Amino acid sequence: MKAYKRIFQSLFLASLLTCGACTDLTDTVYSEITEDAFSKDPNSISLLIGNVYTSVGKWAAATNPNSTPFYYNVSTTDEMMIPFRNVTKEWNNAKWYDLYQHSWSATTQDLDKNWNKCFGIITSANMAIDQILNFGDMDETVKNATLAELRMVRAYGYYLLMDLWGDVPFTTSSADKATDIQKKTSAEIYDFMMGEFKECLPLLEVKKDKGTTYGKFGYWASLALKAKYLINAKVFLETNRANPTYQDEKTGLEECVDVCDELMSAEAGYSLENDYFANFKAKNENSKENILVIPFDAVYSKEGANLGLGLARHCLHASQTPIFNATVNGQNGFSAYPSMYKTFSENDVRRDGWNVGLQTDASGTPLRCIKAQSNGKNLDFTIDWDINNCEENSGVRFRKYEYENGMVSDAMNNDWVVIRLADIMMMKAEAIMRLADGKANQVAVDLVNEVRNRSMKVDSEKDYYTVDNLTMDALLEERRREFYGEALRRTDLIRFGKFTQMDWVDDIHMDRSKTKTEKYRTVFPLPENYLKTAPQISQHDYYK
Repeated sequence: MKAYKRIFQSLFLASLLTCGACTDLTDTVYSEITEDAFSKDPNSISLLIGNVYTSVGKWAAATNPNSTPFYYNVSTTDEMMIPFRNVTKEWNNAKWYDLYQHSWSATTQDLDKNWNKCFGIITSANMAIDQILNFGDMDETVKNATLAELRMVRAYGYYLLMDLWGDVPFTTSSADKATDIQKKTSAEIYDFMMGEFKECLPLLEVKKDKGTTYGKFGYWASLALKAKYLINAKVFLETNRANPTYQDEKTGLEECVDVCDELMSAEAGYSLENDYFANFKAKNENSKENILVIPFDAVYSKEGANLGLGLARHCLHASQTPIFNATVNGQNGFSAYPSMYKTFSENDVRRDGWNVGLQTDASGTPLRCIKAQSNGKNLDFTIDWDINNCEENSGVRFRKYEYENGMVSDAMNNDWVVIRLADIMMMKAEAIMRLADGKANQVAVDLVNEVRNRSMKVDSEKDYYTVDNLTMDALLEERRREFYGEALRRTDLIRFGKFTQMDWVDDIHMDRSKTKTEKYRTVFPLPENYLKTAPQISQHDYYK
């Protein structure tokens, strides 16, 4: 698996040099690889597919945290945020305020960059699909399986778009001009994608070998993506975003249970890791739990700092850099909401994914704050903090992904986890409960307990849930503990009807007495810069 990951990453890098990735829908040349080149160079198809996966990788990679959709799924929730540290004058930028205050607009800084990254996946997939469709000298089984894989990549791109923006422009061909593409509702796109899964999954039967489909949309990863679509069907099928009623509450849930069962089967071969953090190690390519990942490498996936996985840069304090013998420039960014950290019991190993308290070097000597306003005091990450008096050391810090010794700048070796077995198990439990109007049965209880139990240090805290105490609210909170920092929380809060309630603002004394989160903010506005290039696409009515 390790060797395959390195080969895969080298194809990513080669694709950057050979295929110009397009991240918008302007009328442009999509690739320099022609049909003739395919017939002369057998590696061309790998380079073409590598270009598509490079677009996928950009979703989670960035030098600056504001330029990846990942952070839009984190900073808008009750997990962690990048505050304006008004005592030390760090991160003084309104774009962060817009996110955690739920006050964004169509001109919010970097909204268009995130849009381009998501639509770039669709654009590059369409380009590759069109080229392969026109390539005649190719084994039919291989051709159909390759096309199915690329259609599943496109389905992933639309999953991200619908999750973030709701109703979006829809295209399945690189020949479409930006001015000809029309917007479709998320319900229409959802129905289309259900047809895609029906057609593509049988064609991907030949792509079940996890050793050759690592980091790619083979059969199992595509099936897991289908589970994501199904569990969120009620949201995607909602046509009134301004005042959602979710009439399709139970649509897709029975099928979701069946899909989860297949992913949990012996044939699929996935299992929970005994060590929760094994899934997030710097060398996590051998995880038995991870179903879909985005491969990263400190060498092969770094191109001008644009493709490195930059969690360490965004979460570490500059004084911590020497601890890791690293060149990474810690920017003292994310701080956890107090309730996020406090939701863990002291016997829950998952709590160790947060950096809390006095920070020291290898010899035990306390690290120091570095800003003049902090007066050189010890670097002591506090659990409780006040957004109106946010200091250099305010808030515990994210370290769920291993920060490897010797990190270089933004590049980390950890592969980004998109979907893992624990999520599939929890989705099955949720689907069962939703089908029973929120009531748990023993199957749901056993699934949630199994996921939770592996993180409990003492037996007395295992098998905590029963059919009586496993409520929908309890399930949502358990998902918060299990999947923090995995870019799932915003989607979960929306599906559970909690996203616009903003109860968590009280944690840090955020003043929301004059601002109420409108229900339509479960989706973002279409970026103004994009609308200028596609005048036939209208802004969501509720953002006009």
